[in-house]
Amino acid sequence: MPKWDNASKGDQSGLRHSAYTHRPFTLEGNFAAMQVVQEMLLQSWSPTPGTPESEVLRIFPAVPAQRAGASFTELRAAGGFGVAVGRQGNVTTSLTVVAGRDGTVRIRNNVDGREPSWSVGGVVKIGHDFHLAMLRGDVATA
Repeated sequence: MPKWDNASKGDQSGLRHSAYTHRPFTLEGNFAAMQVVQEMLLQSWSPTPGTPESEVLRIFPAVPAQRAGASFTELRAAGGFGVAVGRQGNVTTSLTVVAGRDGTVRIRNNVDGREPSWSVGGVVKIGHDFHLAMLRGDVATA
């Protein structure tokens, strides 16, 4: 059994409970900050929780208008889909989706009313979402 010493605890109160007075640090805070940024760039959740394979990818759902340009590569969405996106002037200019499994990927339309040109056939628009049937390893760009 490891022996816990005061060095692992520290005292930030100044009440001399320990000779060590380091600044508190937790990984959870850092992970939460990273998650917030990722959620601003890409969200993938189901509008009908509990329904298998009903996730919808939302590109830049919470990026403020003042941040007119942004991009990311290799973010992983629900279902194992890899996503890379570029944005300039508050307009999505490039989108790449790599299928991590066989299935349908649903992408919420945020291309400002423009009809994107897809690199693959069979893309169906249902409501606000583009539906792409993909096999593992397939790459679709718009």
